[in-house]
Amino acid sequence: MSVTTVFALTFGDRVEYLTYWQNSWLWAPPVWNSLIKHYINPVGGFWGDEDLSKLWKLTTNQSVPKFARAVLSMTFYGAYIRAADFKVAQDDIAKYHQMFPKAKHFEALQLLMDTTDAPALCFWANSVEDNPWNGPIDWTKTFDVYKSGL
Repeated sequence: MSVTTVFALTFGDRVEYLTYWQNSWLWAPPVWNSLIKHYINPVGGFWGDEDLSKLWKLTTNQSVPKFARAVLSMTFYGAYIRAADFKVAQDDIAKYHQMFPKAKHFEALQLLMDTTDAPALCFWANSVEDNPWNGPIDWTKTFDVYKSGL
């Protein structure tokens, strides 16, 4: 079964495993599904490539609330959140859950942000793809969720 893995990110130094949650279908897919149904294809069933292509563009669509764009950005490979932004991330997740209450791993992330002393958190939510945080990090393929122009 797939897992959502959370790492502590120390910039320019290391990435350390913190925890994991079973079934990564409780991380990105419910976010993608909720946003596609709300903003892109309200009558469609499960999403296809065309819907996903439109979904990725929602992160820069100013008509989509910032909290939804932030949570969507958190599902992308290479995304991280600095400790200085944990409170705003927790608030964005809480607002997201008021509107779309099914992404259960984000509830666990809110709690983790209250207890960790990590400088930043990063995620790997697909155990069938290569872990983007394993080995040397290509910093050109990473991005700070809250500095990415939401």
